[in-house]
Amino acid sequence: DFSLRQAALDEDEYIFVHVTDTHVSQNPKSVAGLSQFVREVNALTPKPRFVVNSGDLLNLSKALLGSPATGHADFRNYVGIMNHLTMPYYNVAGDHTDSSYRIEEFPRGDLRCGKALYWEYLGPNFFSFEYGKIHFVSVDYGYHLGKVQKVVNGKKLDYPTNEVQPLHLEWMKQDMAQRTPGTFVVTTSEFDLAKHCPGFLEMSKRHDVRLQLVGDIHVVS
Repeated sequence: DFSLRQAALDEDEYIFVHVTDTHVSQNPKSVAGLSQFVREVNALTPKPRFVVNSGDLLNLSKALLGSPATGHADFRNYVGIMNHLTMPYYNVAGDHTDSSYRIEEFPRGDLRCGKALYWEYLGPNFFSFEYGKIHFVSVDYGYHLGKVQKVVNGKKLDYPTNEVQPLHLEWMKQDMAQRTPGTFVVTTSEFDLAKHCPGFLEMSKRHDVRLQLVGDIHVVS
């Protein structure tokens, strides 16, 4: 349950910050880098209304090899630093944010596998929100279905299937169809949804998706 209140600021013209691949880990440089980012964003003029981090917030094992304790430590670091932002921030789940926490409850083959720690610290891994004329849709396309194996250092490891599944496709279609009239859509995901979401281009034309906010390849362009 939540309450609604009238927006205090004009939403016709504003700025927000897109960041990605923060890869917080036990490496002190990652913590120092994110801390510097928060300080710089808080000092910007005009003040951004919010921040969007589009994936790989942490640097957990894609094969879910890390311990639940490691996952907790990294999420605590990430949230503890980002909570110093003086504006809201929105997070996109990526394949490096999944963890082995509660894997007995949500084993491979379950769409919820690897997601429990993200939920507990950051909320749903699929969500949308509107600001001004933009309807933002956050998409998580990594699922631990036990269908992808990769050999790493001589060991065969289970890696995520990077494709949006039918259940979440239906959610995306319903969400975009119910957006406020006159708004257009911006998606946020770890990588290009045209490559990881079946029918995304058709969906984009139908629901006026004008921009994707992505990361993953660590190249600024």
